[in-house]
Amino acid sequence: MINRTYCIIYTLTFMALLQMCHPWCLRTTVNLTTSVDKVDWAIDGTYLAVTSSAANTVTVYDTINYFNVLTYTPAGGTARVARFNRNSSILAVGVSNGRVDLLSGKPPFSSTPITTFSPHNKNTVDLGFNYADDKLLTCYSDDDKFKITDSWSLASRTTREKDIGDRQMACKWSKNDDVAIANDDKKV
Repeated sequence: MINRTYCIIYTLTFMALLQMCHPWCLRTTVNLTTSVDKVDWAIDGTYLAVTSSAANTVTVYDTINYFNVLTYTPAGGTARVARFNRNSSILAVGVSNGRVDLLSGKPPFSSTPITTFSPHNKNTVDLGFNYADDKLLTCYSDDDKFKITDSWSLASRTTREKDIGDRQMACKWSKNDDVAIANDDKKV
C-alpha cells in the first residue's frame, strides 16, 4: 500500500514537472491546399504569417481561433517570404523579382502595400529585420550578394550589399547586428 501511494505521488509530481518543463502543446492545425515555404510569428504572438509560393500568397492568421485575417497576393512576381518587424507593426513580403512590399502588420490589415522598394532584381529567398528594427536584411537564391537596407521605413532608405560568393538559402540577424547566411554550398 505504501509503495503504491509513493508511486502515485511520484507519477503526479512527474506529470506536473513535465508540464512545467514542456508547457507547449499543439493548439490546432490549419489545413492548406498548397505547400508552405515560410512561416513567421508576430513578436507578440497574436498573428502567424504563412507564405506559399505555389499559391503566390501570404496568409495571416490570428492565433486565438486561427481565422484568416489577410490573404495577400503581390502584383507582379511571386510571394517568397513574409516577416514581421520587431514590433509587429509591419509585415514585409519578399517577392521573386526582388521587390519588398511593406504591409500593415496589425489590424486593420490591408492587401494594399504601404510602400514597396526593390533592393535588388533577383529572386528573394529570405529577409529579416534587425533587433533595433532599423535595418532590413534580404538574401537571394540566384545571386551571390545579400542586401542590407538601412532606414527601411523611410523614403530616404539606403541599401548596401556584400558578396559572399555563394547563393543564399536563408539569412538571420544576431542581436548585435551580425548576419548569418546559409548558402547553397552547405555553409553558414
